[in-house]
Amino acid sequence: MPRQFRLPLTAPPRWDRESFASSPTNLEALESLDAWPAWPEGRLALVGPAGTGKTHLVRDWAARTGAVTIEATSTGNDPLDLAALRGRPLLVEDADRRSEGDLVDDETLFHLINMAGVDGGSLLLTGRLAPVAWAAAVPDLRSRLNALTVA
Repeated sequence: MPRQFRLPLTAPPRWDRESFASSPTNLEALESLDAWPAWPEGRLALVGPAGTGKTHLVRDWAARTGAVTIEATSTGNDPLDLAALRGRPLLVEDADRRSEGDLVDDETLFHLINMAGVDGGSLLLTGRLAPVAWAAAVPDLRSRLNALTVA
């Protein structure tokens, strides 16, 4: 009996806008990302359930803007060099789940938010929930999260 061979025909993921399926349900997210760099105070939180295209959209934004991408849930990292990040576009993925990693604690997120809008810097955060629902042990961080523009 002839045997059929499986070929590894997997394509790498594409994070460009052209391969994103836009619809009325994600129009606000697209328009908010396209408004950069005119975000209020240089900050935007893009939120929604898992599997809704947040990563696709923000990776395209990061590529277009030259943003530094920070995975909030990653572990085994050296602390972020905040001085080196000042004035740059920054993307923090899964900021609402930062307690799962060791790279972005409350104090670091507080400083990243404060740096946004300074010297041309900006900050894009992603999360499954709106920032008002994110845990925050630092009181000043709570007020910054509550004031974020959300799409």
